[in-house]
Amino acid sequence: MPYEDAKIEVLIVDDTIDNIKLLDDLLSAEGYKVTGAPSGSAALRICQHKDIDLILLDIMMPKMDGYEVCSHLKASARTQDIPIIFLSALDSTQDKVRAFQVGGVDYIQKPFEALEVLARVKNHTDILLLQRKLLKQNRELKKLAHTDGLTGLLNRRRMTELLEQQANYCVILFDVDNFKYINDKYGHQRGDEELIEFATLTEEIVAHKGYISRWGGEEFLVLLPECDIEEAKTIAQSLQKTFSGSEQVCSTASFGVVDNQSAGSFSSVVQAADQAMYQGKNNGKNQVVIWQEERQQEEEPHTS
Repeated sequence: MPYEDAKIEVLIVDDTIDNIKLLDDLLSAEGYKVTGAPSGSAALRICQHKDIDLILLDIMMPKMDGYEVCSHLKASARTQDIPIIFLSALDSTQDKVRAFQVGGVDYIQKPFEALEVLARVKNHTDILLLQRKLLKQNRELKKLAHTDGLTGLLNRRRMTELLEQQANYCVILFDVDNFKYINDKYGHQRGDEELIEFATLTEEIVAHKGYISRWGGEEFLVLLPECDIEEAKTIAQSLQKTFSGSEQVCSTASFGVVDNQSAGSFSSVVQAADQAMYQGKNNGKNQVVIWQEERQQEEEPHTS
């Protein structure tokens, strides 16, 4: 059963029940999942609530012929990409051309040969599986292009794109304190583990409130859309408290917090957050500092 794992489901649309049964037996023996529809309207209903991968469609049916069924399917976003193979006793060139014009991918003439049906179905199934594989690979490549390889967070490039798209937001930029000491004393592998733990703890605190990126080295940037400075300050203080009291990390962090209404463009916002963060580092580390244009208001150091 070559397609059992892929769960390829074929819909057979034919007003002759014997034809549905014959094709069902033929395809089921090869590992396909098969659903039958005795009319065009029944086929349309089935496609609205089942994930059909391939359709074998008769043309000459009462009330709604195969051409009309195909046109309806191609007009719907849910079903427009399902490959449709026509099966018909009609043998004129005009009929075959019309089948392709309305969206069919293939045409099998009745009475059909079992081997021909299987070969054509397999051909289009192989194409379908290849398309799915390529889509999956493209999604994975896109994710890799947007993701930091060590922490699994967004990378700087993706975060920059998100910053450019925002109208009202706050940024928290924090840097792991004494990270060079950790690398020098315990080795770079322990340093990497430390960064991963900081990333995990940050995700737990920020959750769905915003976006998190590894901004560079031991720096992390949190983007909080539609957030005011007081809420951003509270989140930064929660991170500070969590890092200071955690047994998972052996260091603290220094934080700079800024809103774009005060600092302007996204590049200015990040620069301001960086200034605030380094003010905290220069004043003893493990601090949350709110940036202001005239002066920076320094938060009291966290004590544990």
